[in-house]
Amino acid sequence: MKTYSIPFYDSSKKEQLYCSYVENLTFPPHFHEQVEILYVIEGEIEITINGETELLKERESVIIFPHKIHEFLTPIHAKIHLMIFPTPLLGDFYSFFHEFHPNNPYIISKATAKLVTQNIEALFQYINTLNVDQDPWRYDYTFQNNKELWLAKGYMQLILWHMFDTMELIRNKNSIEDDSVLKCIQYVTDHYQNPIQLADISNYVGISRVQVSRIFARKIGYSFPDYLNTLRLNHALRLLQTTDMSILDICNESGFEAISTFYYCFKKVYHKSPIEMKRCLTP
Repeated sequence: MKTYSIPFYDSSKKEQLYCSYVENLTFPPHFHEQVEILYVIEGEIEITINGETELLKERESVIIFPHKIHEFLTPIHAKIHLMIFPTPLLGDFYSFFHEFHPNNPYIISKATAKLVTQNIEALFQYINTLNVDQDPWRYDYTFQNNKELWLAKGYMQLILWHMFDTMELIRNKNSIEDDSVLKCIQYVTDHYQNPIQLADISNYVGISRVQVSRIFARKIGYSFPDYLNTLRLNHALRLLQTTDMSILDICNESGFEAISTFYYCFKKVYHKSPIEMKRCLTP
């Protein structure tokens, strides 16, 4: 049975070290203030960071710095280990994440990849020992106490050390245009569950509605309505899998103003109605 990608970002975890196993990850352009490391267990995944796309293959990894716009697309199939963590947790590396970004964030050289891989796999093996009551290939895990967190931070220090050892870091230079793009994404991310118009984003960013439309089309790669609906549909998919909410409640909770619009957009993207998808996602 096909596995559908469920959104893994959760603002409640933004101050915690969070690790997850994800299959067939596909997610639209977004950014966050945490650092993200992605490691491919099996298959291939396309990763776009600030407009540049790379195909990441088995046993390769990438590090995504804070406030860098990135997007994921699984062409066929991929199994992924994902780590998301706030920079204050790793004090020695804090300034690197806020003052620099890597010229090439992808770890594909065999020597470095081996060292990074060993520590990532060791970290997730440790998580499996904490997750004894769950399927080791279907979980997300937020570390619960200081003992767990200390060990996890030790692994993260080693992973980052091996990554940074071969990276060329470039000092950040943010332009006014870059700032506008981030603000457009941030506004939609924060308000997609509510009615949103271009005028709302225009007022928030301080640019015209025409400029907002151009940012979405040229910089983000989606029209504004398509981007808004993508976030809403991802949220709806998460609710379908993780709750017993009714389809109408999921429609409202996800920001759709009409059930007919919800059904139309959902089936257009997932080729199934919400009810049919619910049956597929139910164990």
